Amino acid sequence: MARAKLPEVVQLSSWAFAVWWTLFLILHTVVSFYNAVYAYYYWILHESYVEVLLEAFYVGMPPEYHHTISFVYAIMSGMHLVCILLMIVGSVWQRSLAFTPWSTRKVGPHASKIKVTRAKSTVVRNIYSKLSDRHGLFGVNGRYFHEIQLLREIAETSLQTLQAYRMSKFLPRTLLNRFYVVLLTVNCWSSVFVNSCIFKGNEARRRFGSIALDCALDLVACMGVELIIVVSYSNDFDLNLDISSYLILFNNEWMARAYNEFQMVVVVSWWDLVSRATFSIGLLIGTTDMKDLLQRLPLNDNQVAQSTLTAVAVKDTKKMAQPPTGTLVSDKVIRTINLGFGIWGALVLALHIHASSQPTLPQCLMQVRPWATSRPSCYLAGLDCHTLQISGEINEVDDLWSEFDTTTVVQMLIRHCPALEVPNRFTEFHRLREVKVYNTTIKDWGESAAITNTNHPEFTGLYLIRVNMTDGVLPAGFQSTDFPQLLYCIELSITNLRELPVDLDTKWLLGSLIAIEYSQLSVVPLAVVRLQPYYLSLTGNPITELPPEIFEIDVMEILCISNMNLRELPRNVTNLSDSLRWVFMLHADISFFWSWADELVERMEGAQATMPSVLAEGPRESPPPHASSAISRCRTHADRIEHRNQMDQVRRERDAAWHRNMRNGRERDGLVEDPEQSEEPGQVEESELLERLLQVSDDDAPANALVDSEIDDYTPGEE
Repeated sequence: MARAKLPEVVQLSSWAFAVWWTLFLILHTVVSFYNAVYAYYYWILHESYVEVLLEAFYVGMPPEYHHTISFVYAIMSGMHLVCILLMIVGSVWQRSLAFTPWSTRKVGPHASKIKVTRAKSTVVRNIYSKLSDRHGLFGVNGRYFHEIQLLREIAETSLQTLQAYRMSKFLPRTLLNRFYVVLLTVNCWSSVFVNSCIFKGNEARRRFGSIALDCALDLVACMGVELIIVVSYSNDFDLNLDISSYLILFNNEWMARAYNEFQMVVVVSWWDLVSRATFSIGLLIGTTDMKDLLQRLPLNDNQVAQSTLTAVAVKDTKKMAQPPTGTLVSDKVIRTINLGFGIWGALVLALHIHASSQPTLPQCLMQVRPWATSRPSCYLAGLDCHTLQISGEINEVDDLWSEFDTTTVVQMLIRHCPALEVPNRFTEFHRLREVKVYNTTIKDWGESAAITNTNHPEFTGLYLIRVNMTDGVLPAGFQSTDFPQLLYCIELSITNLRELPVDLDTKWLLGSLIAIEYSQLSVVPLAVVRLQPYYLSLTGNPITELPPEIFEIDVMEILCISNMNLRELPRNVTNLSDSLRWVFMLHADISFFWSWADELVERMEGAQATMPSVLAEGPRESPPPHASSAISRCRTHADRIEHRNQMDQVRRERDAAWHRNMRNGRERDGLVEDPEQSEEPGQVEESELLERLLQVSDDDAPANALVDSEIDDYTPGEE
């Protein structure tokens, strides 16, 4: 008679039932709140600075789909909210803890008979009963429970494996990757142990354990990974998704990490949205099945309840004593599939171990470990000649770059190189988006290693700070006729650049953001004027005279000409640009303005509410933006150029919000544009700011580097 016991439920004491009831309530509350928060932030995402970053990173779905994503998350939140209401209303209705108002303490065929009888009142209810009743097709005590459960596990395990692979590809967080892989492996192996060893003699507990493990992994896949990542950025953004300090945008590791991890946080495709919804719905179905399997024992009638259950089980067992041949075949298939799950878990674990065994390279400032790769993957590649004890010769650089997969690099930081020679291998960095060169002399960056649209189609920013170039001439590697079509942001600050090629306007992109600051330009290159830059900064150059054309550039909105040897502005400006809104002239010895400037002054005063402007001797308490602060707008400028005609009004509104936030952030941080301004408390010299932005201190630099010598005295090859 021992085999006659086939319990359909897991019977719990009142206190154990209360614990599980509380756990389910907490689970539904947390998941519902999480999805509601996601829905809310996707609804307001287009108004936040996070959207600017996402567009800059080309991460996530286009803004026109954000409200659709918000609706999906709202629906998922509402489904769990319904479960919460059912639990609360059911408990109040029955005056004891219950999962639904129609919950019953009875189990077995009698309970099913009652439900079916009620369901026969309508055809719809009858069909619903046959499908969703605990003994129906999809019921937790149904005949095909294990087959349906296996199909669910196959689908969810496939999606979870895909998520684990994406985590290995994007997340540099070793512990988070390891935790998720271990959880996925345990879940795969649980199919073997739960169905063969654990709970072998108790079908109800066997089903409950299998579902519980699936729910645990669904919970982590549904919200655990994203939540851990989001919490790590809580200090960088406020509740309105606006950035707390714009200085963080110049933290190389932060930007590279954000580029990777945001791809795990936001929805990147419709398939990604479907997989997220699958995890949430799978969690909902799993908890519903678990609730159906739980039954609270009566307080004073435990023995009677057990006897009733056993008697019912004996009666059912007589019918099931001789299982049909199809069931035996199905059991063999189920065991084979469960064994396959175990093998799959071992394979996932092996891939993770192999990826984790890859060496950590000093030239990889942020390294990820994707599965099934032969070489380490770097998202932020660093070439610190001082740390690596090299001079930057072509063979040294080529050997270092050959040690990792160049196709995975997104950002590159080169610094402290007294004689940099860029090898042809640079053309293999096909996903490269930005290059920053600091405290370096570029000895040779030739045409064979040029930045091109063919080899670097995603390239968006080039920044040279404290850099010497051979003979003070722009390297050929920056002058390709196949210039990247997204490279709208170029900054050269504190360099020995003396002149620009006269045909540069035929190579660089029109409407770019160009900053050539504290260099050796003695005249304004007309090629720069013909480039029609959206933003132009010539601050700190020994220029004594400005051409009138510089104030007539059609698309230019911001012009910075501080700290120059100007005595007056050009007289014959006959066609003042309608788009020019801001002109910054700090420390300019100009005492007289021609009549054409009146319109510009009125225009700037009218827009004072959106951005602090300084014309000549402007208010010190509202410093103008530092030229490098404009880099943050470079990241979306390519999109502005591409959609200039269609999105002009949207662009202007976003610019106004950006400038307003920048003003508040800069006033709070106390940043100034002029390195010669008095060092009042909270103010930082520009040269010091540049070093801080690149996270380089004087102590980290070699003794003969540019930070300790005048830039004019540092020549290529000097050691």
